[in-house]
Amino acid sequence: MSLLSRFGGGLRALLQRKKADQELDDELQAYLDAAAEHHVASGMSADAARRTARLSLGSVEAVKDHTRDVGWESIVGALRQDVRYGLRTLANAPTLLLAAALVPEAGVVVRSASLDLTHLGVNQIHIDPTTLAFTLAVTVATAVLFGLAPAWRATRIDILGTMKTGGSGSIAHGPRVAGLRNLLIICETALALVLLVASGVMIQSVRNLQRTELGFVPDWLVTADLSLPTRRYDTGRMTRFFVDLHDRVRSLPGVESVAFSNTSPVSGDRNSTSVWFPDKPSVPAGSESLIGVHWTSPAYFSTMGIHVLKGRIFTDRDRTGTPQVVAINETAARSLFKGEDPIGRRIAMGFSRSGFGGNDGAEVIGIVNDVRYESVERAANSDAYVSLLQSPVDEGVLLIRTPLDPVPSLR
Repeated sequence: MSLLSRFGGGLRALLQRKKADQELDDELQAYLDAAAEHHVASGMSADAARRTARLSLGSVEAVKDHTRDVGWESIVGALRQDVRYGLRTLANAPTLLLAAALVPEAGVVVRSASLDLTHLGVNQIHIDPTTLAFTLAVTVATAVLFGLAPAWRATRIDILGTMKTGGSGSIAHGPRVAGLRNLLIICETALALVLLVASGVMIQSVRNLQRTELGFVPDWLVTADLSLPTRRYDTGRMTRFFVDLHDRVRSLPGVESVAFSNTSPVSGDRNSTSVWFPDKPSVPAGSESLIGVHWTSPAYFSTMGIHVLKGRIFTDRDRTGTPQVVAINETAARSLFKGEDPIGRRIAMGFSRSGFGGNDGAEVIGIVNDVRYESVERAANSDAYVSLLQSPVDEGVLLIRTPLDPVPSLR
């Protein structure tokens, strides 16, 4: 049978299933009648001839199933059934759709989420259209390529010859073909199991990410980097710039609060330095405790949703020329003061006596909750907060809290 005729037969089997089944029944009956006539001619009775013909053919239903399976249309039919089943499954369990999109590009989908936490929040994790399109394209291409081999093989099979070589109750297959088919089934099952496990792990990772306590509220928060040229801005001009910019941005519609900081949470940007106590003996060089230093405006803690656990935070009165003050997080309070009350104590920061606090140190005025600055996965370390109005810096981040969705406004 030519390739064109087999293609036409397969197309007819897809579009006219009942007619194709009837033609198959007629062909099988014609074969049984011809075989019975041959046996009658050799001296058998009519009943014995029909019984011998059926025994030589084997199971009629098995022959029908095998005849349908060897045609290329069986691949298309199976694919159609799989797609229908998959759509029904996804309709009942839409979480699987998220897993299917995330697993192939897990690293990419999880890394982007950690970078966007400060801007959009954990709840803004989404399926990337480019990733989804690429995954679908690879899936379709794989199905087509691996489906061509059995479809090409199906065009080389003689159906009538296959029926004639049938054993009692089964269709004969070569051991090589059966072994290859079993190997493919094993590989498909193993890959499906790997995908299922990876999907479960990815879904659990996303849930853990959403439940991670970051120490601040990332939703409805917009950030922008700032950099001032030091040749044009001295300490006084820097302070006035931050105050003026704060007032202008705060007056914009839809702005709830505004703050500044030299770093933003979960950004990986954290400046560490030595911390020491002016009222205690000096420790040997290299054995000093380390602490992360963050220069912030007074509104930083309320804008970020950071809670004050004890004492107070900066105010507009904590400016250049007033006694230096500092706030620390709860990890610093535990590790540096070993159960003592840090409020009112004095600390200095820097690798020399000319650092913040100088010889006399800065007064600890408050304790705030821990915030993750390095990454979502890494717990908070000892951190200290210095007022920008008291010790300005030329680079930082503008943080804006808005009750509205910031994404449409940025497009």
